[in-house]
Amino acid sequence: MQIRVAIRLCLVLMIGLFATSCSRWHKVSTDTPWIAGGKQASEFQRRKSSLLEVAIGPATYYETIWKSGDKTFDPYAIARATDEFLRSTPYGLSITGNQKPPPWGTIVSIEPTIALLVPSDSVKAKKGWLLGTNHPVRSIGPWKHGPGFNYGSVVMYNDGMRWFSPDLRHEPELVAFSTNGVARINFPGGSLELFVLGEICRVTRK
Repeated sequence: MQIRVAIRLCLVLMIGLFATSCSRWHKVSTDTPWIAGGKQASEFQRRKSSLLEVAIGPATYYETIWKSGDKTFDPYAIARATDEFLRSTPYGLSITGNQKPPPWGTIVSIEPTIALLVPSDSVKAKKGWLLGTNHPVRSIGPWKHGPGFNYGSVVMYNDGMRWFSPDLRHEPELVAFSTNGVARINFPGGSLELFVLGEICRVTRK
């Protein structure tokens, strides 16, 4: 009997140790990938606090999801799938282990997932600036070639930009801009339009 009580107490302590407390989801006002023509995904976050602080100290982090209607998307799962597909392509293999700063990846669309790769400026990047600017960036998910994928409808511009899609199984391809800095990426059921505006490139979806 005493052994059973001791076991139960141990289980309760273990559950308490590894338990997490979560705040409610709240909508975040931020730039997100396109989900349909003229519509971007909505971002929601919630704070999670872990009781593992007994062993490692306070552990608080934010969980992020994207939503559109009744659909929910995991940005980190999308980033992982995007990274895995990139690393399976000849272009992805060519930049693995390359001594030059890796291109910056930005997820600009979901359903289908489409990402842009912008070459870094090798001199300025070594000084800690992405393309030599202070453009605010975020990163989600592990990326073998860099700090992670940024996301949204605005990316930095640099010559040699490429696009690819894990959903469409489309390998990295150079974006063909017109002389006035406009390009289109067609896919079944829609398209992305890219507009170069100085050092940035704005993406829209139709």
